[in-house]
Amino acid sequence: MFLAVSGRCLQVERAGLKHVGLKLHRRAGFCGDQVRFACRTTPKRSGDVLRRLYASAPASESGNASAGTGASAGLSVAREGHIDQVGDKNGSAQLWLSFERRFAALYAFTRPHTVRGTFLAALTGCIRAIIDSREQLLARSKSSAGSLVPAGRLGSEFLGTLTGILVSLDWTLVPKALWGIFALVLGNAFIVGINQIYDRDVDRVNKPFLPLAAGMMTTKQAWMLCIASIALGVWIVYRHFSRTILGLYLVGTTIGALYSVPPFRWRNVPLLAALTIACVRGLLLNIGVYVATKEALRLNLSWTPALRLFIMIMSVFAGVIAVTKDLPDVHGDRLHQVPTFASRLGVAKVARMASATLSSMLVGVAAISLMPEARFHFRVWVFGFGHLALSWYFLTQVHGRLMRLGPENLEALRTYYKGIWNVFYLEFLLYIFI
Repeated sequence: MFLAVSGRCLQVERAGLKHVGLKLHRRAGFCGDQVRFACRTTPKRSGDVLRRLYASAPASESGNASAGTGASAGLSVAREGHIDQVGDKNGSAQLWLSFERRFAALYAFTRPHTVRGTFLAALTGCIRAIIDSREQLLARSKSSAGSLVPAGRLGSEFLGTLTGILVSLDWTLVPKALWGIFALVLGNAFIVGINQIYDRDVDRVNKPFLPLAAGMMTTKQAWMLCIASIALGVWIVYRHFSRTILGLYLVGTTIGALYSVPPFRWRNVPLLAALTIACVRGLLLNIGVYVATKEALRLNLSWTPALRLFIMIMSVFAGVIAVTKDLPDVHGDRLHQVPTFASRLGVAKVARMASATLSSMLVGVAAISLMPEARFHFRVWVFGFGHLALSWYFLTQVHGRLMRLGPENLEALRTYYKGIWNVFYLEFLLYIFI
């Protein structure tokens, strides 16, 4: 596939343009000409395609026009012998294309992989809080005492607990839960947005696909989104939750902002940067969701062994993520003199240390299931074999792939970092059943 922009040709990866659905129109912020192009993608992949095209589109040459498009600097997309010519559209089409472009930029601005982590934390935290209070919930219900079954019978216990919960829960609290999830997503958008604003120059080297670095969004627009996100998020928490939850929310978003905002700029101190992310994503987020659920359902708050262990696991995960996220960015960090573990110690050494930390933690957690008292607090088979399976997957499929391709391979480093996030997501699902 070839894209012709103002008389210049640019080869684009076929893999990103092999689906159908999206048309895009934008006025390039980094050149004076109007650039139009049509690509074929699904809504799921539209963000990746837009970022790739924005980052790779060449600047136009004044006075030149694309073949067959006249002076409007149109973009021709040729695919397997078929030519789609994008010309001037009517007002409604222009408006729709502009909306799609803005939505794609907003989607990329929120850093979707972090939103998924926040959403899973909220969902599994609520479910776990309910499971930990199943006796209290079942006592409220009209179910018989026989609904409480021995902990070893996983299927029977699940069905009995589910029946009691469905009867005892106040379903009018569902909108409140949805508001809470929305507030967490807004807080996440605020934190990652602030980071993109202050890391814009570095991101032009490390992450040119991000909307601010690629020119898809102005700094003013980014600030407006950040301010709107934190203002609406604080209002939602203030309106629907207790002052304790509001305090946790404010502390978490403030720490997340200080990670990027000068003169604090905690991200420039590698150890402090890792502790910051571990505190926000590992500690405050999971405690806040758990406490909010207990308060909303008017349940007794207890710090169960499962909750304490999960907070420890998530804190280690968050710390590893904080360190490994810099592995693919070492070139830009060194260029802009941003101190990170990767830029100081080297990519290969940091990757091995991160893998050793994560795999040791997973194996160590699995070993807890062998302790005699573990059977009183956990479903030891699910708990032990689940974490052994996660450790095996990480060592063979994530770390193993990086070692086979080599730590100097940029694409392998990106896949390695994404793989850690995938194990992180799976840990949330395992948390429900332990």
